[in-house]
Amino acid sequence: DADALAVAAVNRATCLLAYGQAAEAKAGVDEALADARVAQARRAELQVAGARAEVALGNSDAAIARIDEALKLEPSPALKAQALLAKSGAELAKKNPTAATQALSDGMSAKEWNQLPQSLRAEHAALRAAIAVAEKKPAEAMALQDAAATLWKHAGRLPEMARALAETGRQAQAADDLAGACDRFYRAARSL
Repeated sequence: DADALAVAAVNRATCLLAYGQAAEAKAGVDEALADARVAQARRAELQVAGARAEVALGNSDAAIARIDEALKLEPSPALKAQALLAKSGAELAKKNPTAATQALSDGMSAKEWNQLPQSLRAEHAALRAAIAVAEKKPAEAMALQDAAATLWKHAGRLPEMARALAETGRQAQAADDLAGACDRFYRAARSL
């Protein structure tokens, strides 16, 4: 049925994005969205997947438009968080860290973020760290990436944990914290 195909399109888009095939991911999402039989909840999922593809393609405005459509459909808290993460990422890609921060805080309270699965909380912390980097705040970015690494570890996502630790090392370097940088790079390498 149409909803099952929509779920498959979202899953396929997620995989394609992981392999750098954003155009193909977007095409699959758009094809599924064209089916009028797809339920609203599935449309929201498709729009969020499409927004992530748009960000990967460098189409931040199109991504934001998709997120706005998804949010109108009143998605579940986890999907809403994914939408806000995508919107914030799109704003950051437009080199607007203030709007990126606003996108994260407008849609959900800190309490709501803390009730989400650890993987989404890790993405949230990592995105906030990227915003801190854009604002030239390496110490804040370090703390947020450390938090993301811990959350990734608890979520059982060790490759993401290693990437967060490596990014923390880069921010420690930027903050002239050589010992902190060495520690994070060592832990990242040991995690692989």
